[in-house]
Amino acid sequence: MKKNITVNIFGSLYPMDEDAYAMLNAYIVNMRDYFSRQPDGKEIADDIEGRVAELMSELRQNGTEAISIEHIEEIINRVGKPEQFVEEDDETVIKDIPPIPSSAPKKKLFRDPEHKVLGGVFSGLGCYLGVNPLWLRLAYIVIIFWLSLIINITLPIILLLICSYFVCWGSIPLAANPAERLQMKGEPVNLSNMCDEFLTSTKEMISRQSEFNKDGRLTAGVVTVLKWCVYAIGILVITACIAGFIGILISIIFAISAPWGNLQGIVREDFEPLIIITECNPTWLIWASAISIIVLLVISLYLLSHFTLRILGRVRPLSNTLRGISLALWLIALVFCAVSITKVIYNINYHYIPKHKVEMEKSRQETIAERKEKQASQLAEAGWIVVKDNNIQNYTNKGEHFSGDRGLTYIDAGMEHDGFGMEFEVERIQKVAPGTYRLESKGRANGNGAEIFAITGNGTKYSEPISVCGNKGGGIWKNAEIALKNDTAKILPNRHYLDKLTKVNQSQGFGWSDVIIDNITVGQDSIIRFGVTNVSPSHTWDGTWLSATSFELVKK
Repeated sequence: MKKNITVNIFGSLYPMDEDAYAMLNAYIVNMRDYFSRQPDGKEIADDIEGRVAELMSELRQNGTEAISIEHIEEIINRVGKPEQFVEEDDETVIKDIPPIPSSAPKKKLFRDPEHKVLGGVFSGLGCYLGVNPLWLRLAYIVIIFWLSLIINITLPIILLLICSYFVCWGSIPLAANPAERLQMKGEPVNLSNMCDEFLTSTKEMISRQSEFNKDGRLTAGVVTVLKWCVYAIGILVITACIAGFIGILISIIFAISAPWGNLQGIVREDFEPLIIITECNPTWLIWASAISIIVLLVISLYLLSHFTLRILGRVRPLSNTLRGISLALWLIALVFCAVSITKVIYNINYHYIPKHKVEMEKSRQETIAERKEKQASQLAEAGWIVVKDNNIQNYTNKGEHFSGDRGLTYIDAGMEHDGFGMEFEVERIQKVAPGTYRLESKGRANGNGAEIFAITGNGTKYSEPISVCGNKGGGIWKNAEIALKNDTAKILPNRHYLDKLTKVNQSQGFGWSDVIIDNITVGQDSIIRFGVTNVSPSHTWDGTWLSATSFELVKK
């Protein structure tokens, strides 16, 4: 019967018999004594002892209760013995050792600290996949750039990609020693390979340090700025995760407490998106989406918080088991979240949007009809009559009066957005004394064919076209500018009014011009009709809106 003892190696306890402990202890002492005579030997010895502890952990995970001398012999054969090295011509070479039959080593995913730009995620992934990490980094940047240009809903997807990188940064372990770097490359972890890896890594570090010293302080400043940017992005992502988690949690609590059938009567217009989602999707799909989003946010928040605290040196790195479980749950939640949300959006597009478009068009038409009825009533009170109305969405407007007073109302007809063609005419009938008159008015339009007209009682028609200036410039603004320029002595009595006109619309004018019809002869019937129209027998209308105001009959 052999006596078992418990040995503490690298913070973990391993039960083993006395013979196994004696062999392991002799191996570690011999190994440390050998490497103590070499530069940086202590680091190599620590890495080898860590590899021994890792192999012992594998035995325990495979069900081994107590480690025997046979297990230790197998571990020593896999790692290698210091006696396998001899001095030849001042160089360390390896003796011919018969190969130990074992299965081919498998690559493990680590973050590569030797070739990293930020966290070493892409360099480690590139090593694992056998791909140049530069192509992975370029693909990542191109995808983000493409999404920002092509897809309308860019921010959530870009944040998800950035969050994914930070999750991988926090969950994928760093290849911090030669043994882990060999596992990352898929090479056997033995004494010879660890020595070569350590020496190669040291040479690369010295070379990079030399290049860094040549570059000067600018490189150090750029690296520092990049690190602070990474920290800032991490904090922003964590804050977004917290806000999203709280929002979704409140929504779920509300959904649980509220009766689904009467949800619209409770929340009304304040939570219209929630009403749309619940109307177009089954309850189980809504729950699946909400739970997957919560799990995704909670795991992301946990990993990102742990990562940030670890960067600041506040906590220890996650264990491999916890890291693997967290990453697996995060990926599962991500897949469920993507599938369920895609289904929710599809149901909304399939059920709600067509119905909503019909309702919106009906509501728009009702709104236009109500607005036009109100405006027609206001015109009627001012003595105006709507004669022609085809594909018109308004009769009057405010905000762009020629005087700059945004509170004044003027006649304004605009074509409906989706309509075809436009016919508009309003007029006022006025009884006057027989004689000759002049009709003064202001008008503007964005197309040819609009005119101010006057028709006498015997049917004689007089008309003048409205200048096409759109909603900038115009004869009124230009004439006021010329008058002020010519008034060098500043003696004009209406100078203040002219100055006000020139400053309309940030000194650009609103497109208004004077429209004057002269020599209108009114006979004994004493009736005259005047107004504005875009239905002219001599000019075809090619615009979409027109405006008119300040009609005044002056007897000559």
